[in-house]
Amino acid sequence: MRLIWILVVFFVSITIITGCSEDHEKMVYPKIVISLAPGEAKADITEVVLTVSGPDMEPQEFIFNADGNKATGIIIIPKGRNRLFIARAYSASDIEYEGELLVENLEESSYVLNLHLEPAKLAMKIVPSEIKTAVNEAFQVEIALQKVVDLFGCSFVLEYDPNMLESLETVDGGFLGNDVLFMTKSDSGRLNVGITRKAGMGGVKGSGVVARAKFRALKPGDTEVNIIKNEDFAMHKEDSTDIDGLSGVNIKNLKVSIR
Repeated sequence: MRLIWILVVFFVSITIITGCSEDHEKMVYPKIVISLAPGEAKADITEVVLTVSGPDMEPQEFIFNADGNKATGIIIIPKGRNRLFIARAYSASDIEYEGELLVENLEESSYVLNLHLEPAKLAMKIVPSEIKTAVNEAFQVEIALQKVVDLFGCSFVLEYDPNMLESLETVDGGFLGNDVLFMTKSDSGRLNVGITRKAGMGGVKGSGVVARAKFRALKPGDTEVNIIKNEDFAMHKEDSTDIDGLSGVNIKNLKVSIR
């Protein structure tokens, strides 16, 4: 198959209407430049979704329309620390490229932020891959599946240091549908999760969030939350066989810095 090396940057035109009481001195106006890594040009990008989150703000989502080879766009978000930018480029409803950027301190009135996206592959990943937080602060992560086909159910274990983190709550992410069996079991330092569709429903295709897990930071230091590929790790079809490509699945874990 012929490989075409490309570099695509999207024009973004974002208009945000704020209330009259909005304190604009508490806002920043970063210019966003999103580029696709060189790779196989096999899908038309229909839109790019940018999600911005932080410990002291509600997540905000911006829709970018692909328009030509290059350009820029400006968004408006609150000032603050540990602003996480996650961009996903879609073809129809499936992710084709993705990338993230953590900005530790976003205080000046304007920035230029460059997000570099890589081709999406079959993966189970913790999103984001890096978090900076403080003692006693709670944070939430997503466990996302990417580029799956005929997925009927999955199970996995999140392993963490119980001296550094406390597991608070784990809920269904919705990717496998509304009528599913969702099970969790929490031991010290291990969180077991299982999700399955009901018989006769068939499998799903694409990318999405299968679970959301909330933790609390307990003491200063660096730690991790890891997806463990052990006997409890599975992604299977309705007939209980592995989904195609499971042996090469990409795993992406989480690094946590607590101050």
